[in-house]
Amino acid sequence: MKAIILAAGFVTPDPLAKDRPKSLILINNKPIIEHILEKLKQINKIKKIFIITNNKFKPLFDAWINDYNSDKVEVISNGISIEEDILGPVRDLHYIVNLKKLRDDLLVIAGDNLFDFSLDDFTKTTDEIKIGVYDIKNPDLAKNYGVVKLKENKVTNFKENPQNPETTIISTAIYLFPVSVIPLLDEFLETEKEKLGDFVKFLMSKKEIHAHKFQGHWFDIGSFESLERARNIYR
Repeated sequence: MKAIILAAGFVTPDPLAKDRPKSLILINNKPIIEHILEKLKQINKIKKIFIITNNKFKPLFDAWINDYNSDKVEVISNGISIEEDILGPVRDLHYIVNLKKLRDDLLVIAGDNLFDFSLDDFTKTTDEIKIGVYDIKNPDLAKNYGVVKLKENKVTNFKENPQNPETTIISTAIYLFPVSVIPLLDEFLETEKEKLGDFVKFLMSKKEIHAHKFQGHWFDIGSFESLERARNIYR
């Protein structure tokens, strides 16, 4: 298994760190990326971890990884220097899969995820597509995410940013893609869509998708408010 952390966005929610990517924002004196890596290091089957960023933030990631010092982690730029040329998360995933000729099960995580739960059970079996979900328990907050409808643990519907969410269960942007999904990346990108939510809906037309409900603290560091909530909890 290989792990891929998607960290190629240009926007940061921290007004005090406008020139830093979200993954390198400090939570309890440690970058978010290191909180994620701590969880990944607990999974023995992960043989390599790729972090994909952009040209603007690549020097910052390079400086960070020199101090972090792990042979298992590699930082790669997608070659994009300005936000207007951004590829989008699925194209970033496609880029790194082709660059590294990956033919492995993939654990894919958005680099602005912050959570305190283990990924062990999520990665225990790799014969099915899985998405990590979380009950945010607030319909107004659910509008900001991909909302998931389930039958037992099978995903029956997935809607990005619905105005009237049917549930409060949302996607955490933590995905397990078996190696059989890799050939479908090319087919999906022919639709000219690039969001992970759209990719999930595309996969639903091809295969069953299962959900894994996470319990504990989870934050999407997409706004200053969520960043402050996370800092208060971790403090």
